[in-house]
Amino acid sequence: MRTQIETGADAAEAVAHLDPPGSLTTWCGLQVLIADDSAFQRKLVTAALERTGRFDLVVGACDGNEAIGLAELLQPDVVLLDLAMPGLGGLEALPLLLAVAPRTRVIVMSGSAVAELGADALAAGARGYVEKGAETELPAVIDAVLSAA
Repeated sequence: MRTQIETGADAAEAVAHLDPPGSLTTWCGLQVLIADDSAFQRKLVTAALERTGRFDLVVGACDGNEAIGLAELLQPDVVLLDLAMPGLGGLEALPLLLAVAPRTRVIVMSGSAVAELGADALAAGARGYVEKGAETELPAVIDAVLSAA
């Protein structure tokens, strides 16, 4: 059972209508939350993940606050977190996200090639850092992060 939710308004409400809350924990595939202010980027990442057939739930959040709320509700396996979002950006959201979902592994994404951003994110608790781009192989990145735990 694979489910994709694209949000921007009230993600928690959309997720609440999927199944009874207890059933979310019985899914056997990986649950991924994509936090990126670009709807286009969320769709690209979702398509790349869905092609693998290994993800039960792929949810999109448009900012850091929404990502934190969804992470607390869903306790996803992985969060792909954009660093540059309006309002609460990725670096600011990262420790808050880990506080509400401590078992979740966070991989930060950035369109910037500034090495310090990746180092700051890793120091704040991210498990990986990837630059956005057509050649990014996100399923392989997720596998590496999950196997390193």
